[in-house]
Formats: sequence, C-alpha cells, structure tokens
Amino acid sequence: MKSFKKQLASVALGVLSLLSACDSPELAQIDAPLVGTWQLDAVTYGLTGITVRGDSLPFTESREYTTEGTFTIKHEERMIETGTFYTGRNSTGLLYQEAVYYPQDTTYQAYEVSSEGRLYLYERSAQGAVLADGATYEYKRQ
Repeated sequence: MKSFKKQLASVALGVLSLLSACDSPELAQIDAPLVGTWQLDAVTYGLTGITVRGDSLPFTESREYTTEGTFTIKHEERMIETGTFYTGRNSTGLLYQEAVYYPQDTTYQAYEVSSEGRLYLYERSAQGAVLADGATYEYKRQ
C-alpha cells in the first residue's frame, strides 16, 4: 500500500509540474502575425460608432510586439508603457477570437490581424471583464 501511495504522489507531483509549466513565460504563445511595429490609423468609438482616421486623430500612437513576448507603447513618440505579453484565445464572446494578455496588470485586449495586414484591437480591460461599448483601435503595420 505504501508503494502505491508513493507512486500516486509522484504522479500527482508530475501533473502539477506540467500544469504550472503552462503558465511559464517560456511556454507562452506569441501569435506571429501580431509581431511587429504598428501605427494607430483609426479609432471607432463604441457608443457612437463614429470613426476618426489619420490626421484627425487626437494623438499619435505606436505599438511594438516582439517574438520574445515584450511590447512597447508610445504616445506622441514618448514611451508610456513597456512590459510582457502573450496571446491566446478570447473566450469573452467579443467579435475577435484572439487576445493579447498583459500579465503585469492582468488585462487583455481582443484583437484580429486582417488579411489586409491591419491590426484591430478592442478596448483593453481586466481579464475576465467584458466592455460592451469599448472603442476599437485600428493600426497599420510600419
């Protein structure tokens, strides 16, 4: 009986090790089409549905996502945020099926990279939350 308990404990430790490894940044998934530098090109506001494009935007923004799982966000050429990210399925029921997850503040953004090479990011929110009337940000690849 002691032998069985030791084997069961070993199997349980092995399973726990595998499960904890799934959260490891080394195994984090990075969606290849997202990688690169993106320039904000349009914002569609959720409540009104109004789209503001190009020079009419109230600010400039660029984002860079790397294959190493790091990102940088700049407003008006000034860095405002840098950190780590990973990508995965979006299970909130929003339009986009993929999501960028930012573990440092436990937020996410649903996204899609279109066949035309445009990045559509939905409003960033806390993981597990859904913003029904958030804005959609459209970026072009640099």
